[in-house]
Amino acid sequence: MKRSVCSVLIMILCIVLNVFGVTSGVPAARAAETGTWTQLPLYGGLIYCLAIDPKTPTTMYADTLNGLYRSTDGGATWTVVKTDTKEGESIFLVIDPHTTSTIYAGSAGETARDGSIFRSTDSGDHWTEVTTGLPSTHISSLVIDPLTPSTLYAGTSVGVYRSVNSGASWTAANAGIANLNVMSLAIDRHNPTILYAGSYRGGIYRSVNGGVTWIAANAGLTTLNVTSLAIDPLSPDILYAGTDDGGVFRSADSGNHWTAASTGLTVLNVASIAVDPITPSTLYVSSYSDAGSVYRSNNSGATWTAVNTGITSQVIESLAIDNKVPTTLYAVSSTGGVFRSTDSGDQWVAMNNGLSFMEVCSLAVDPDTPTTLYAGLDRGVYRSVNRGATWTAANAGIEKWEAICLAIDPLTPTTLYIGTHNGVYRSADSGDHWTATNTGITKTRVAALAINPRTPTTLYAGTNNTGVFRSTDSGTTWTAVNTGLPHVDVWCLAIDPLTPTTLYVGTWIVGTQGGVFRSTDSGDHWTAVNTGITGMTVYSLAVDPLTPSTLYVGTNGYVCRSTDSGATWKAMSIGHDYISVYFLAIDSFTPSTLYAGTNVDIFRSTDSGATWTVVKLGITSRNVTSLAIDPKRPSTMYAGFTHNGVFRYDTRSLASRKIVLQISKSTFTVDGTSKTLDSPPVIRNGRTLVPIRVIIEALGGTVGWDETARKATVTLGSTTIELWTGKDTATVNGVSTHIDSADAKVIPEIISGRTMVPLRFVSENLGCSVVWVNATRTITVTYQS
Repeated sequence: MKRSVCSVLIMILCIVLNVFGVTSGVPAARAAETGTWTQLPLYGGLIYCLAIDPKTPTTMYADTLNGLYRSTDGGATWTVVKTDTKEGESIFLVIDPHTTSTIYAGSAGETARDGSIFRSTDSGDHWTEVTTGLPSTHISSLVIDPLTPSTLYAGTSVGVYRSVNSGASWTAANAGIANLNVMSLAIDRHNPTILYAGSYRGGIYRSVNGGVTWIAANAGLTTLNVTSLAIDPLSPDILYAGTDDGGVFRSADSGNHWTAASTGLTVLNVASIAVDPITPSTLYVSSYSDAGSVYRSNNSGATWTAVNTGITSQVIESLAIDNKVPTTLYAVSSTGGVFRSTDSGDQWVAMNNGLSFMEVCSLAVDPDTPTTLYAGLDRGVYRSVNRGATWTAANAGIEKWEAICLAIDPLTPTTLYIGTHNGVYRSADSGDHWTATNTGITKTRVAALAINPRTPTTLYAGTNNTGVFRSTDSGTTWTAVNTGLPHVDVWCLAIDPLTPTTLYVGTWIVGTQGGVFRSTDSGDHWTAVNTGITGMTVYSLAVDPLTPSTLYVGTNGYVCRSTDSGATWKAMSIGHDYISVYFLAIDSFTPSTLYAGTNVDIFRSTDSGATWTVVKLGITSRNVTSLAIDPKRPSTMYAGFTHNGVFRYDTRSLASRKIVLQISKSTFTVDGTSKTLDSPPVIRNGRTLVPIRVIIEALGGTVGWDETARKATVTLGSTTIELWTGKDTATVNGVSTHIDSADAKVIPEIISGRTMVPLRFVSENLGCSVVWVNATRTITVTYQS
């Protein structure tokens, strides 16, 4: 099946408008040698597969692009176990039902011919490859004999292989099924010599002798592309098959006959099937189609209903059920992380705290309220209202589209635009809702957006294959403006902030065509301005906000500067030809300082690009997709990366204050000095509640109380939080936010005459870090101002 991830080609096209109108990146902060990077908790991202411990279902494992993660609290929090388990995309995680510290992981490998199986005997801490006897091929599935767990079966692209020694060695179990691409396996837990294999283009095969021989069992199937299989745990003659293009099929006679069971499904490509182990007439399917995600049947597949409320990603690759409490199930997304439902799928919440990181395509900072920033992802947009301390999906209307580029209206920052594979989408409410604004540009891949800083109803879209489009009505309608442009891909756009009728585009080189083009009449006519950079593909553009006749372009191995509005260029090496400069940003306070985001690092120049040094990242991810600056605190810069989310770079020393509290204790410390609380911290519904006034005032903030509305207003720095007693939602800078998305019972309360509020919610939304030590029941809150 095809997995959607942000490709490098998408990443390099991301252009963000800044408050000065300089697109191709917000001007970067003036980096100091003492600058520090902080990885922000934009959790989720690409999750390959998930496995639940059958004996202790609150323990589970998720394999991700960034390694193997483990949760011991039902997905509420995750910690990384291993970052280098294997090479390539994971296909499965399977836990030994008898010895649950033994786990098997299947890797697709870097190519279709080098898949592997790995085994851990210590709950994922260490891994050993166990592939002796397996062919060099793709491995899609694995099942364990529930009665003799040293016996394993692996589905490969050349049939089925069996191991009788926990994977130490393998032999073919292929008679009748050799050379078939086996996508899924199912084993009868009552009689484990009975197995079923679902294959691509070959349908379903059954073995009744432990894989020694196989026979086709396809009667009634209308497609032979079988992606998933499931057996009724109480009545093993009842089977379900999910297909790539025909929906769900059901058999009541061990696969001898099949009937379609897809009524109610709006998509027919099924990724996985999960059957309730206690009430097997209830089952679930997921789809990897953009048109749907999770469906439930309460009548053994006769009819289906979509159960997607709360799922912010439409591509659900797999499902897992808690075998002891089967109303609890998990949905694994290739783009949005893990979601959990505790009510049989009626409601879902993301369970991604600490779990991997999103793939970021673009970034933008609100010019009026810079505590608010947006991250464009490979599936929609996420918003933070507290400098990246917490994030929420802002996706309604764009869940299935990559936010290739983001732009904010500089005069009305609640108005946003994104460029996608399907044209342009606009939001008028800070990302809460999106609508297509595509008349004249529908289904065109938009790689760059730029807004006229003086007349923001005028904006421009750079596209692949179809050039530049202009809208003069806030994106409602678009007109191609390509006179003088060759038929090449536009990768970046920039506007002269002082004379916004002057525009620049950077394009891909095809033969002798491409490079940089300039328009001095709002895009009506274009002229090539390539002297000195002939034959160079241009990935990024930046205009000096104070002297806009000076501009820069990023290419392979070079940053090139023009001081005459593009008439001539000087190429300045950034180090090596293999370095591609995907993003450029200029320090608007000191325009001789530039930043270059590349495929290997972030570079800085303090002499207008003549020389470059690497900004000390201190992080593992190096492929930079976007840069954005806090327009009111230019010492802070944000960087987006492939597979590793967003980092914040602070380049000045920040004043730090540390508060330490202990459950049930009426004293606390502020930077080591003991102080007294009105009421001690308590735990309610698994969350710490504290008397907020004394803590906020210790941090330098204020707390107001409205007795009529029963509302507390907390202000610290540029952030204001409003909370109501008895209410499970609050507002953060005016944006309604759930206090605890996983538990509506977490609310502010009046205890002993004092207003007690959830500490973590308030602290993190104010930009504080919170650390809980269970052994001492202490909480440490750190705030940098």
